[in-house]
Amino acid sequence: MPPELRTRAKMGRCVSVDVAAASIERCSSLFANDSTKRFYLADAVPGDIGLFDLAPSMDVIYHLVENSVFDTYMRRLFSYSRRYVAIYASNYDALTHATHVRHRRFTAWVDKNRRDWQLERVVPNRFPFDPKQPDETSHSDFYFFVSSLSS
Repeated sequence: MPPELRTRAKMGRCVSVDVAAASIERCSSLFANDSTKRFYLADAVPGDIGLFDLAPSMDVIYHLVENSVFDTYMRRLFSYSRRYVAIYASNYDALTHATHVRHRRFTAWVDKNRRDWQLERVVPNRFPFDPKQPDETSHSDFYFFVSSLSS
């Protein structure tokens, strides 16, 4: 079995939420024979989705340009996990020329709204943003939170 399939097989139960219908369709097709994997569009997540050990958010937060959308997303993200939240995003406040990008210091939101979660670790991006290489670098780093209620 190829290594990527072995990794997928070890993953266990997984629920994925995305705003892109094409991503949901692709993943649903890849895992069509695996009943432990479920995929939902962000606006169609069932109310009884359950709790998970890990709720990851990858390359999403800086695309949430409206304050209410950002707040709702963050509340849902932290409500899906009982133990860990992993976020890959920029963590500073800045507007950009792109209408679909707004950098946010999301750790301030966590400090204010989810005091039961602590930032455990930050892993800096190995390829920090370089304007000369925008397609090969990123504004984002990895942020790992742990729930104080999980112990």
